Amino acid sequence: MSTSRRTSFIDAASNRFSDKGVELREIGPMNYEGRFSVHASHNQCFDIRIEDEHMTIDYIKYANEFNCKLAGSAILRELVDIAREMKLEYIELKDFSRIYRPGFESEGVTVTGAEKYEHSYELAYYRILQQGQSWYNSVGFVSDKTAAEYEHNRTIRETAFLHLGYMNTVEFMNLGKKWNKKQMKIAEKIGGEQYRRDVENCVGRLMGHGIEVDEFTTVGYIFGKIHENLMENRLAEFFDTILALIRFFIEYHYIYYQEDGLRLYLNMDIDSHKKSPAKSSVSHKSRTMKTMKTMKTMKTMKTNKRKTSLKK
Repeated sequence: MSTSRRTSFIDAASNRFSDKGVELREIGPMNYEGRFSVHASHNQCFDIRIEDEHMTIDYIKYANEFNCKLAGSAILRELVDIAREMKLEYIELKDFSRIYRPGFESEGVTVTGAEKYEHSYELAYYRILQQGQSWYNSVGFVSDKTAAEYEHNRTIRETAFLHLGYMNTVEFMNLGKKWNKKQMKIAEKIGGEQYRRDVENCVGRLMGHGIEVDEFTTVGYIFGKIHENLMENRLAEFFDTILALIRFFIEYHYIYYQEDGLRLYLNMDIDSHKKSPAKSSVSHKSRTMKTMKTMKTMKTMKTNKRKTSLKK
């Protein structure tokens, strides 16, 4: 990074963060040249690198979620403004965002990988299941797979939860592609006893909260009802249910999301993307009816194939 660019960043960051009680540190020469770490009250709030014509955010509050008192969204907004002032082309990051179990956070905690898994869930997956896209997607951070991910995830949200196992199979067949080894392994898991137990566990938890689940209850509807309760400050009550559901969707590869390599191109306004995805013209009920018709068609095809083989 050139001296002028280094100076430009230090000046811009100092002006924007100095009144927030933070300290800007440049990390070493050599291969770390151009990398900066910003601390607040001696706790790291974020690390960034400036390389060529772009900024890479290594993390925002990732290792010190509870110690850094600056809001993640506020940090991001300041970094976007700084990058624009420096006339950079884009900002790149990996989506580490998580929601923690209420009461888990405390002063001086260093969160380990095991603790993260047990006491938090991925905000991106929750937002996708609830709204159709991650928070970073909603403010303009995208990958070359974002459009395809959105269409896939919309299909999942519009599908009845109890029909997910079948929709997964139909989707692969409708793509007209041969299954690879990974897809075959997933299909085998979905057809297994553990899958059935996991579905029953999720349904039992939901019904315990008064959310009825029948053959027409879509994924989007379920997460919409959960979110209504979260708006009433009931996260502690729903946390384990949300955690179980998100683990289910991750385990069986239902949600597609590329967490790394997300880019915000700086000729776009970060607020211009803050809108809900367009609603599908296919209603929740009609999506389920379509699934049931496809199931009936495939059953007929199997029967006809069997009859043909018997004739031979």
